[in-house]
Amino acid sequence: MKTAKLLRSFAMIAIAVVLFATPLSASADTYQILNLGNDAARFFYGLNDSGTVVLDLNASLLCGGSDNCYQTFVGGLSTGFSSTAPALAYDNGTPCTPGFAAGWVVLQGVCNNGREASTGYLSAGEGFPDVFTGPDPVADFLAKGGGASIFMNNQGDIVWDDIYSENFFEAIDLTTDQVPEPSGFLLLGTGLIAGAGTMRRRLFRSSK
Repeated sequence: MKTAKLLRSFAMIAIAVVLFATPLSASADTYQILNLGNDAARFFYGLNDSGTVVLDLNASLLCGGSDNCYQTFVGGLSTGFSSTAPALAYDNGTPCTPGFAAGWVVLQGVCNNGREASTGYLSAGEGFPDVFTGPDPVADFLAKGGGASIFMNNQGDIVWDDIYSENFFEAIDLTTDQVPEPSGFLLLGTGLIAGAGTMRRRLFRSSK
């Protein structure tokens, strides 16, 4: 009787290991879209992993007459201007070509940390490009009015220049990935090994 109970306990631990180690199925991310203002004489400079955006301006009066002028945005709000670019760890992503279905027209794609985003048309006859975060035109649609410039940090935050509304936009990824840390696996594994050793000793004693 005791042996059967111990075997059931060991089986439950084994199932827990499988469930813990199996990744959850991915779902479409949720974004907060922010308007960073008109793109006239303003150019994208950089984005960091916390979603801070820096634009390069041709506006010397805003920076004390300096030829260089930078505007910083945090959470979609301007925090001011400076004549030197903020010392941030910029992470703008890498240009790539997402694997879309036949007939799609991609203006520009960007990849970062296993994610992708792009601007383009579902067909060559469309007049305005859209912004997508993956290959599914329904689930991965992000916004209307994309352009030829799109950037993404390793957290999934996206910045693009909408050449039709002539505004910069930022989409902040609000989705939190529930991925166990390696230290969590180590801690769980250590506990399971200790528990298995204890049950083995009990089985050995009960069999005598």
